[in-house]
Amino acid sequence: MGWSLPSLIAPRGGTGTVGGIMNFANNMMGAVAPIVTGFIVGATHSFANAFLVAGFMLVIGILAFVFLLGKIEPLPEPGVSPD
Repeated sequence: MGWSLPSLIAPRGGTGTVGGIMNFANNMMGAVAPIVTGFIVGATHSFANAFLVAGFMLVIGILAFVFLLGKIEPLPEPGVSPD
């Protein structure tokens, strides 16, 4: 469902831009995750806490998606009045 959001919310011609911004943010987190995992494993000498942090972040992401996103509506196009 996440990858369908740009096509649902972006104005005409902006789907690629919104998708690119979303992809950039996702890839940045993908680059940071192994570094954070390394710090946690280095500090605790166990992967258990790293998995707990990853699970916690997953739950936070799900809750944010469900409660903060709200109703998904298309962005209005510039110069077009809503019907």
